[in-house]
Amino acid sequence: MTTDDQVKELRESRRHDDDEADWSARLSGLVGEAEALGSAEATAIRGEMHMLGEGVGLNLTEAVAILQKAADRGNPTAQMQLAFMYGKVSKR
Repeated sequence: MTTDDQVKELRESRRHDDDEADWSARLSGLVGEAEALGSAEATAIRGEMHMLGEGVGLNLTEAVAILQKAADRGNPTAQMQLAFMYGKVSKR
């Protein structure tokens, strides 16, 4: 199982995990490992974590910066998230 697969599996497990702090620490660690291996998908996930306040503090400025890095590397998830965020901002 790849590190990206482990990250996805761990994110899905949140629905069943009672220990938020432990879950957050494991997710952050796996995302970091996958990013160290060059995974743009992991970078997109880290951006989403900041966008949603999932295991980290909610920080939209940081989310945009991180998602932009993944989008620049061709990650479609990051590109979609940025489009959504920019679309919401332009509607105000």
